[in-house]
Amino acid sequence: NIVVKRLNESPRCNLKGLINRNKGAINFADLAELVHYFYFKGKRNSMNWTQEQQDAIYKKDSNILVAAAAGSGKTAVLVERIINKLCSDKKSPDFCDIKNILVVTFTNAAASEMRERILEAIYKKIEEEPENTHLQKQVNLIGRASICTIDSFCLDVVKNNFYEIDISPNFRIADNAELELIKQEVLEELFDNKYEIEDEK
Repeated sequence: NIVVKRLNESPRCNLKGLINRNKGAINFADLAELVHYFYFKGKRNSMNWTQEQQDAIYKKDSNILVAAAAGSGKTAVLVERIINKLCSDKKSPDFCDIKNILVVTFTNAAASEMRERILEAIYKKIEEEPENTHLQKQVNLIGRASICTIDSFCLDVVKNNFYEIDISPNFRIADNAELELIKQEVLEELFDNKYEIEDEK
């Protein structure tokens, strides 16, 4: 009863309604609603952006390089820039789905944090614009979004285009032990070829 009461306090989350609508089952989108209510609600505070941060968020039609110290809000700025694109007018060239945006990080932990922050920001916008179906669509698409490490992205590019570079589609990433063996084999082959050339002279 306490859970139902808490959920009923949210205009977007009504547990009884979710269950009745799906004949006793809760689908992924509705489950995401519940997760959002308990884990994301109220965590994202409004930001007072500096002029430089606003430039990074809203600048269009050019490449942007943002250089700033740790803890200065780079991630928050990037998330806001992404949300700004998702909320663009349909006629705007910036209008897109989250699956059409590439977000590259250096670590898996950073990628997970970025995905969580973007999802949180999407929910925040949905609270402000509950009738925005485009934003609601992004909740389902974020699982397919390219928010990953640079090596994961490169791996996906190779997997999807293996036929262009003439390698087997079943290729895999070698571990450190295998790489050392390959290096040793290459060195031995190089030396053998060098010795053969010298002998021929």
